[in-house]
Amino acid sequence: MLNIENIFYKEDGILYLKTKGVININYYLKYIDYLSISDFLPRNLKILEDSRDVTINLNKIDLDLIIDKLEIVSYNYVSIRHALVQNIPLNTAYGTYISNKVNNNIYYLKLFSTVVTATEWVRF
Repeated sequence: MLNIENIFYKEDGILYLKTKGVININYYLKYIDYLSISDFLPRNLKILEDSRDVTINLNKIDLDLIIDKLEIVSYNYVSIRHALVQNIPLNTAYGTYISNKVNNNIYYLKLFSTVVTATEWVRF
């Protein structure tokens, strides 16, 4: 079961997420839908997602669907900087695959092993 501990947008312009548990395609589709309908988020969106110790259950079809939806939703924004903190190799591989396949100049996903370095990058 997925547990999103915190989703909040602060005055610093960053959308913070802390996820726990098992993540599957349904989580990603709901999350991307949230980005597509949220009119209060800035058009230069910054996301800091802490997904350490999360179990991700995806396959290649799921990954390609996520990529397609991210590319479509990203056109609602001027830019999206998404810093993802991971500590499990398979999850890092998923993130790397997505970051390499999203093909536009709007959505930038970068993976980190610490919240400190992720925060520095997303604020830049």
